[in-house]
Amino acid sequence: MSPRTARIDLPDQFYHITNRGERKEKIFLRDIDYMVFYRYLVELWSELDFDLNAYVLMPNHFHLLIYRRNSSLGEILHRLETRYAEYFNKEYNLVGHVYQERYHSFIIANQNYLKNVVYYIHRNPIDGYIVEKEENYNYSSASIYHGLKKDPTVKVINLFSGKDGIKKYIKGLYEMENFQFPLFRDAIGEKQDYLVIEKRKNRIEKFNRERRNAGKNKREILELCKYDSLKKSFKTNKLSDEQKRIILNLYKKGLNKAEISRILNCSASTVTRYLKRCGK
Repeated sequence: MSPRTARIDLPDQFYHITNRGERKEKIFLRDIDYMVFYRYLVELWSELDFDLNAYVLMPNHFHLLIYRRNSSLGEILHRLETRYAEYFNKEYNLVGHVYQERYHSFIIANQNYLKNVVYYIHRNPIDGYIVEKEENYNYSSASIYHGLKKDPTVKVINLFSGKDGIKKYIKGLYEMENFQFPLFRDAIGEKQDYLVIEKRKNRIEKFNRERRNAGKNKREILELCKYDSLKKSFKTNKLSDEQKRIILNLYKKGLNKAEISRILNCSASTVTRYLKRCGK
């Protein structure tokens, strides 16, 4: 079995998310199942920080278009899929996996394809020969984009919002023969779009690593200083060269002035005064 690759899970990005039933079996058997799944989705929308921009619930799979803010995809999808799996197994007296595998997520690296993703999601019931018109399917956001229904949970993408947006949406729906978009790895877009996203991902990961390491170093220093001979009274008026060196080093390690004064058992004003002389 090949190891799982790390997902791209960045804030302030659109994602196309999909998953299907174990062995491609149905995950929605009755109308109530669709409603329960959507109810859980609405609950999560009120609990976590993300936008739901489009969706479709098909008998054996689902598609979501999400704009991820501060809540990670992992948190959103874990809660959603777990809640529904528990309901489904209990409702139908089943055990085991409900979904075939972990959900698939595709970051929309080029927003020029965002409208195509919306069309693609809404076309599923037509392509599956369930309905002839997408707006007639009960378990998708298509009727909202057609202006036939309102739902505060669904945030229509800017291009298709308002009366003019509805006209653009319908016009595009009948003008385009298909709604394809390029895929590169786990991104919707070309290779160059993916590389821009990957660069941002690496930059954020580096920043988070450095922050974690800084926090770890700080904790180690604070722990050591509990028992270190450094914890002695500093004379407020006169600091030795060694004491000055200690203050400067601790400050460079990321400790703030209050923490340094506490470690060295001296006044915060002493630390502040010395660091000010050093231009800190």
